[in-house]
Amino acid sequence: MDIGCGYGGILSDIAGGLRVGVDINTEVIKRAKQRARSAFFILCDIEKLPFKPKTFDFVICSEVLEHLDGPSMLANQIVEATKYGGFLTK
Repeated sequence: MDIGCGYGGILSDIAGGLRVGVDINTEVIKRAKQRARSAFFILCDIEKLPFKPKTFDFVICSEVLEHLDGPSMLANQIVEATKYGGFLTK
C-alpha cells in the first residue's frame, strides 16, 4: 500500500502482488489510475484508512507525515494495517 500515492509513480514501479494507492485528491487518483493500471486506488482521508488489520506486507508513506497535524494517528494506522513481519517505509 502506498499512502499519499500521488500520481502513482511508486506503484507503477512495483511488479506483482496487491498494489493499493490511497490519496485524498480526486484528480491525482485519476492520473494515478492511468499510470499504474493494474493497481487499485482508493480516494479517502488518510487519517481514516478503510482496511482490516494486518492486510499489507509492505506499506509506503513517503512525504506525508510531515504535512499532518497529528502524524501519530496515521503512524498507528500504518502499523495496524501491516502484517506481522511486514515492512514499513517512509
